[in-house]
Amino acid sequence: MNTRTDYYKPVEVLCEDNGRIVEGDVVNYVKGEYMTVALNGMSLSMQYNTKRNAYRASMSGLDFEAKDPESFYGHSER
Repeated sequence: MNTRTDYYKPVEVLCEDNGRIVEGDVVNYVKGEYMTVALNGMSLSMQYNTKRNAYRASMSGLDFEAKDPESFYGHSER
């Protein structure tokens, strides 16, 4: 069995309501579909928005946006 594990650099997440940008760790990611980001102890599930070409989410009355994460490298295990 061949499994590929990708690692991503922290992604910048913009809070559109207050203009703050925070870095979060990518927990789960499928390009063009969704991305889950860990931010300060909470998990933000973001869905891809084709019109904005970005991942978007709403939580606690705030709107968030992020771009695709940058991959460190791919590692294959057998």
